[in-house]
Amino acid sequence: MSANPGTQGARQVFGEVTIDSIAGTVTVTGEANPDTSFGKTITYVSVEQGSAGTTALAAASGGNKHKLLGACLVGDAAGTISFTDGTATLCGAMSVAANAGFVLPAAILPYTETAAVNRPLNLVTVTAKVSGMVAILTEP
Repeated sequence: MSANPGTQGARQVFGEVTIDSIAGTVTVTGEANPDTSFGKTITYVSVEQGSAGTTALAAASGGNKHKLLGACLVGDAAGTISFTDGTATLCGAMSVAANAGFVLPAAILPYTETAAVNRPLNLVTVTAKVSGMVAILTEP
């Protein structure tokens, strides 16, 4: 990516990203892939709990940690949502109201990660069953 943008008529060119200032569109060229971020593969996990409890989002991966990069989760009843790695609690219980939830916008840095390599990433709910999705990066 170029540090100094060039201009081409009504467009500004920033390396592989072209921004059309008239139409307001963004065109990405090169090897763009919505499943990758900075050359790393992101796994999008659909969540649809049948009942409150522990749901495995990602199984243990030898030599790797699971990193939570984003989420969109909604509970069907008032309750709590938290993440664990089977051994450690990764965050405190987050309260949700009935038919409410939260969004963790996609991030470069993880919101949380497993405390050690070779541990699963779990979603734990109390009272509320949740649906939505999470974005996970698995790497050393």
